Amino acid sequence: MHTLKYLRDPANAITMIGLILAFWGIGLALNGCPNAAVGLVLWSVFADHMDGLIAKRTKNRSEAMAEMGKNLDSFSDLVSGCLFPAIFLLTTGGTTLLSIATGTVLIGIGALRLGTFNTASHIDGDNVGLPIIYDVPAIAVSILIFGSSFPLPAIVQMVLALCILLHFTHLPVPRIRGLGYPAILAICAGASALLMDGYGSIC
Repeated sequence: MHTLKYLRDPANAITMIGLILAFWGIGLALNGCPNAAVGLVLWSVFADHMDGLIAKRTKNRSEAMAEMGKNLDSFSDLVSGCLFPAIFLLTTGGTTLLSIATGTVLIGIGALRLGTFNTASHIDGDNVGLPIIYDVPAIAVSILIFGSSFPLPAIVQMVLALCILLHFTHLPVPRIRGLGYPAILAICAGASALLMDGYGSIC
């Protein structure tokens, strides 16, 4: 039980909340509630942005808390940014060879990016390639824009294929700073509200 002491750290607690929300999102997807699943995991994305901000502003944060936070954050990112989209694709599109292959590549590239996060994934403070945490927002926005024009499996497959390509690029992607935080909050809150309510029943 001594490991629970790490959750006294505000940033680590926020990361854990994000991880729990991602797991609940997987549960909703498995129970046939795709829109609600994406809407919920968007809050996991917001938590991922906030935990770093809170960590920087926490005074006298111990090295042990910071090291634990990095590991927990990577695990949470893998679940929300890779495992959830992969499972979401399988639940909406079925266990086709294409869906399985896309999910496998997504999880693989996500693990590699997270494994090298502190060494080769940054240039002058910016991310190199699209961070995996943006996969779920990309799915959410695409559903809201094209949901009435294309079947959900086709939307998710196309979005994740594009995200995978962007993960492999060397394009610099700016980190969230300043006004980016309220912008992320507005996007997550608005898209989540539309997905969980505006599109009919929660399932």
